[in-house]
Parts: sequence; C-alpha cells; structure tokens
Amino acid sequence: MRIAHIALCCKVGELDEVATYYKKLGFVVYKTTVLAGLKGYFMEHEKDRSCKLDIRENNSEPFSPVHHFCLLVDDAQRVYEDLRAQGVDFGDVGPPTLMPSGRTHFTLKGPYGLGVQFGEEMRMDDYVEDHVKSLMKKAGE
Repeated sequence: MRIAHIALCCKVGELDEVATYYKKLGFVVYKTTVLAGLKGYFMEHEKDRSCKLDIRENNSEPFSPVHHFCLLVDDAQRVYEDLRAQGVDFGDVGPPTLMPSGRTHFTLKGPYGLGVQFGEEMRMDDYVEDHVKSLMKKAGE
C-alpha cells in the first residue's frame, strides 16, 4: 500500500490560479474532471509521476484546503471487507464504487473529518469517458 494522491480543494472559480501555483512546483495536469458541476484537475509531478495531486473546486462550508488522501490498494473490495471484519466504523460509507474518475474506491472519515480513501489504480480513459457519458445520460432521462 502507498499513497496514491492527496486531494486538495480550492474555492469555485480559483482552480486555474491554484493549479498555476502547483505548475510552478513542477506539476502538470493529466486529467480534468467535473463532478456535481465542480471542476477538478488531476496533476502529477513531471519528474516523478508517482507524486500526484487531485485539486477540486469545493463550495462547502466550512472550507478546508485538504479533502482526503488516497491509499492505493490492489483490491478495494477485499480491503473494505477486511476493515469491516476488524470492526472499523464505516458510518454511512457503502462498498467500493467505480467513480467517473475511473477509480474504484471508498472513503472513510478519519480523525478531524479528514477523508481516508482506499482506491485501486485508475482505469483507461475511454472506459471513464463511456462511464461518464452513461451517468450523464441517466441524469438527463
């Protein structure tokens, strides 16, 4: 298990400004997302592709610049079942779900409400695009 990414938040309309800061530190955008109408960028460091950030617009109050960190696992369902067997409190968190980002994951609330996500590697872009289109079609029905 290793850290897959750290998810940071910015206020709505400030995504490009925040991304510009991280670009100065050597990060590049490799994927864009829109979830619930809020834009986001997945970024990786140009010299170490394993160093990743997920920066998203966030309109929740109170605002926090850190949303969660993601631990990369081989099988999110197995980890979910193992943690449940160990008595971890899941609250209302359901089983791992394939998200439009292409990552199958689940997220627990850790100390102070910080999200602790357990996720698998992202799937191929074409699958993600098809998945997003199917979700948008369902929303439009």
